[in-house]
Amino acid sequence: MAHIHKAYDHHHWLFMLIFLVLSYVASSSDPTEAATLLKFKSSLLNATALDNWTNATSPCNGKDNWAGLVCDNDGNVFGLNLSKMGLRGIIDIDALLDLSGLKTVSVMNNSFDGPIPSVNKLSSLVSFYLSYNHFSGEIPEDFFVGMNSLKKIYLDGNKFAGKIPKSLAALTKIVELDIRGNQFSGKLPNFPQNPKAWKTMNVSYNRLEGRIPASLRNSDPSAFLGYKGLCGKPLAPLKSDRTISCYGGGSGPGCGGGPGRDVTSVLLFS
Repeated sequence: MAHIHKAYDHHHWLFMLIFLVLSYVASSSDPTEAATLLKFKSSLLNATALDNWTNATSPCNGKDNWAGLVCDNDGNVFGLNLSKMGLRGIIDIDALLDLSGLKTVSVMNNSFDGPIPSVNKLSSLVSFYLSYNHFSGEIPEDFFVGMNSLKKIYLDGNKFAGKIPKSLAALTKIVELDIRGNQFSGKLPNFPQNPKAWKTMNVSYNRLEGRIPASLRNSDPSAFLGYKGLCGKPLAPLKSDRTISCYGGGSGPGCGGGPGRDVTSVLLFS
């Protein structure tokens, strides 16, 4: 009889252990994340690369995570890497608001168009990548207000226009910024962080003019290719009979005693 009780106790504790493990696994992946991601997917076109986004599995299951997801150690969605998937349609940022752990979003090298997606609603983002799409138009002056965790912004290879928002320049943690190959115009704003803190900074091939601010003077000269109206360090001063004042804010063939720069290399974006 004692043997029977011992066997019962053994199987009872084994059952409880299995139950606790399964409960932990089930709770580690938020079931609302699947619904959130499926709603996000529904606004996309040509989304065959996301065919494994189904209710058959949880997004971060540890074995066959949904395509493009970056999962943390607790089985929750940390990032979306949807680069080079041939995606079109609408980027439904509102559908992502329930992903409380989301820190990074990349839709690089796709075919999205229209104004900049409202990534500013995701105030906890550390990085976002919109490069090499067909986004266009001006970015609102206050767009980046509240995005105080941002460290990396990639907008290169689109058709953004207008001035660089002051709210972008006001971000204190930015260490990587690439806006080359757009149609930004006006003067470069001053950035508040230590000039030596930059890891990546490139504003080439836009329509900017005037003197390069002090916070960017430690950058490589290649960060300022394709301009006739920018001047100051790190660009080398060159002599010319045709000049334009850096302080006048105008555009022209030269700047601050330097000539126009004939750009012979062309940056191609695919």
